[in-house]
Amino acid sequence: MPKKAKILLEDVIRAMDNLSLYFDEEIEALREKGIEAKEMQNFLKGSYAMKDASGIYLAWAKHYLAQLAKGLESPEEEEIISEI
Repeated sequence: MPKKAKILLEDVIRAMDNLSLYFDEEIEALREKGIEAKEMQNFLKGSYAMKDASGIYLAWAKHYLAQLAKGLESPEEEEIISEI
């Protein structure tokens, strides 16, 4: 993986980890205030969706950066699907 791409990807990973930590801290703070899960349902859904999306995003980013490092073109969609 090119050094610059690796550094940038590490920055993105840290940012997503920090956002995830923020959501966890906010959820805990709301629970400590006695707010029921039902009342913060939208926040919980958003937090979980962001965590899932960031995981998917990072997996694809790493995949394409690995391809870039090899000097290969992006695989066709059918090839990607068959890898899964």
